[in-house]
Amino acid sequence: MVKGHLYCPSTSVNYAAIAREMGGITVRTLKAYPKVRMLVDEHLQADHLYQLQQFAVREEQLLYRMEAAITELEALGKPFTQGELCEMVGMSRSGLKRYPRVNALLKQKATRHHVFQRLREQPEEEDLVQGVKEAIIDLTDRGERITPRKVARKVKISQEVLMQYPQVVLLLEQGGYKKRKPRSEREEELLGLVREAIHACKVNGQPITKVRLSGMVGVERAPLLRYPQVRALMAQAVNEDKQQRQERRFQAREEELTQQVVAALQQLRDQNRPITKRAIEKAVHVSNICSSYPKVRVLIESAIQVQHTTTESA
Repeated sequence: MVKGHLYCPSTSVNYAAIAREMGGITVRTLKAYPKVRMLVDEHLQADHLYQLQQFAVREEQLLYRMEAAITELEALGKPFTQGELCEMVGMSRSGLKRYPRVNALLKQKATRHHVFQRLREQPEEEDLVQGVKEAIIDLTDRGERITPRKVARKVKISQEVLMQYPQVVLLLEQGGYKKRKPRSEREEELLGLVREAIHACKVNGQPITKVRLSGMVGVERAPLLRYPQVRALMAQAVNEDKQQRQERRFQAREEELTQQVVAALQQLRDQNRPITKRAIEKAVHVSNICSSYPKVRVLIESAIQVQHTTTESA
């Protein structure tokens, strides 16, 4: 009974299909019989080999048809796409992708033909140079900056192809276009500009910030920070300037409080009142003054010590 189901050509043979055809028997039950399991496994292995052979034959047939289609199209000089090749072969793109050799040939030939077509469509240099001259004049009359992208759009050619012509590059440079420098060279240039900006800020006493530096350099902050060395230099300068300004503000405040404490001490002596930290803090309206300002603490503690010494002597 099992053999009859194994050799049905229109059926995909597997354990589940056999069990279903045998009237509802489960796969587990079917596998419980060693001879049955051996018979099915032998058939599945043979079927797998047969499918591999059929796949190889099918791939060879498709390769032959693909090569014939490509030869026909290339002989005509007709531009073609992968979709057109698939149509001539009679199979969808997704279907051909299942065959590795066919898929590789399809990509290779289509890509090569696209390159060939682009080369054929490139204009003669003399005609292109004339078109570029006219484009530059037009852009100049409009007051627009000369860039390869704008010129390429006007002469209807890609920017990559445009920049392959030495005479065109020369015309662009004469029109004011500056070729972008290598990244390392550009970074060195920006480092020099940033250092000059930092020096100018220090000389003029201006706060150093990333916004101020980018404005002085003439480059927006985001592009400027894409360069690691520039980013590190700016961060270091900003942090050092911030710390130095905080230190100067602290010193100025400490000096101001020192003068106020000296006046408060003199007032307490004149009034014959005891000198204490609390009395000083109340006089200058600052709490925890000794813990925050070292010089003030030394001054107050010295005054209190002198007061104790004087009291004991008396």
